[in-house]
Amino acid sequence: MKSLYKYILVLVAVFSLCLITVDAKTTKSNDKSTKTETKETSKQEEVKENDVKEKKKVTLYLFRRSGCPHCAEEMEFLDKIVPDYKDKLNIVVYDVSVKENQELIQAVVDELQISVQGVPFNIIGSKTQEGYAAVLDDTFKQMIETAYEEQPEDLVASVIEKNKLSNTKPTDLYEAMDEEGLEYTSKKGSKAKLENIIFIAVFSIAVIGLGSLIYFSRKK
Repeated sequence: MKSLYKYILVLVAVFSLCLITVDAKTTKSNDKSTKTETKETSKQEEVKENDVKEKKKVTLYLFRRSGCPHCAEEMEFLDKIVPDYKDKLNIVVYDVSVKENQELIQAVVDELQISVQGVPFNIIGSKTQEGYAAVLDDTFKQMIETAYEEQPEDLVASVIEKNKLSNTKPTDLYEAMDEEGLEYTSKKGSKAKLENIIFIAVFSIAVIGLGSLIYFSRKK
């Protein structure tokens, strides 16, 4: 009887040991799986984070001509959306009245194998938009968003390098707006506004001075 009792105890002990071993292996296996999943998740998050970090501003190239009313309207539109796209967009303007800029737009047109009938003519990445009207505002915004997400090659920069057009005459949006006498709201210190303030100040001083002179002349 005692022998049977001992035998049963041994079996229970062996069975318990087997259960502990299996449980330990399962735990280790689960730990490895958890660690693997954690690593994979971390890698995915790291990739996503790197994708965000690697995104750079895209450049909208505007080819315009001095005195062009549609060009002026587009520049006023771009000025309005600058605050919304300041982290995604650069704007470079080329006046095609300038010879060097004419050579650039011709090289771009040749590269794209298209014909351009007039200005304003816009390029973002390799996407183009000829002309401007208010109905195109959403189209421009979509072009900007798409280019920022896709990060395409900068075609204009590539053409400049390829054709060695180092003498082009680019300006920024505000310089171009100043040339047209346009007021802008997305940046302080508009030249047009400053000129108006100076004119009003000088005119006021002149009026006050003339009034004082007339007053004292009559008083004498």
